[in-house]
Amino acid sequence: MNQSKKYARDNDTNACTVKNEPGAARSKEPYTGPGCAGGILIGVTYLLCVLFFPFSLCYTIKIITEYERVVIFRLGRLLPGGAKGPGLLFILPCVDEIKMMDLRTVCRDIRPQQILTKDCVNIMVDAVVYSRIFNPNLSVCYFSKPHLSMSILAATTLRKTLGKRDMSEILCDKKKIAREIARKFDRQTANWGIKLERIE
Repeated sequence: MNQSKKYARDNDTNACTVKNEPGAARSKEPYTGPGCAGGILIGVTYLLCVLFFPFSLCYTIKIITEYERVVIFRLGRLLPGGAKGPGLLFILPCVDEIKMMDLRTVCRDIRPQQILTKDCVNIMVDAVVYSRIFNPNLSVCYFSKPHLSMSILAATTLRKTLGKRDMSEILCDKKKIAREIARKFDRQTANWGIKLERIE
């Protein structure tokens, strides 16, 4: 859980790479700007926005609601400063690419799956997963569909956890099993920028 808090504090950073993730790069190159050609392109874009004012406002001003955050890629590189919003947001047409992230809790059904318990009993189990994005930067850099990835992981974790228990344990300790699954999720998804709220 402390690891989740650590990544929550990193919400305002520019990191897409988690330093302590196995197999990930141990360091990330600092943001060095767009370069000479990129700087010229950005300058020309600013100039065009001024020349075509106020018509350019239709393309440069975005309104971000309270439950949304925007991750901005300028010329393909993640802008420093973390996700933007809520409120008014200024973007450069043709230069900035924005990814809108919804911070509200999302509910997804896990379709029924057949599980063989420890005492060799076949059961059909389904579940409902509630998850939310807490770090838009990490989430957008890791997955195109973070909540779908969370559901797939939930199905796998549920199958592995229940497969190690007897039928009687599953029937009597549903809340305990749900807490155990939640702890496993926290360890695996802290560096994804997405958190499991609960599983039922």
